Amino acid sequence: MQKPVVEQQSIRNERESEGRYLLSFVWMLLFTGISFALVGMKLLPNLIIPVILLLASLQVLMQLFTFMHLDFKWYLTATVFMGSGCIVAATAIIAMLFWV
Repeated sequence: MQKPVVEQQSIRNERESEGRYLLSFVWMLLFTGISFALVGMKLLPNLIIPVILLLASLQVLMQLFTFMHLDFKWYLTATVFMGSGCIVAATAIIAMLFWV
């Protein structure tokens, strides 16, 4: 007996989301490994901080969109508040860099 179409779509969506979580997790592990390798091997001494900050920001974005589901259409309010919080945080960080 064949399963209903709705149940088949549900199973397919679960597999796609599991694969998406796994792929995102692997990318985050890769970003962390690259950061540790750059620091441990002292590669790119002049660019180490910008590269690590770039990898960290990519990792944060991946976590927000993968695990906090900010890519869903009905989470627009949460996305706007998270984005504005990131802008305020970046402004504060830049101000602190110029203050010192």
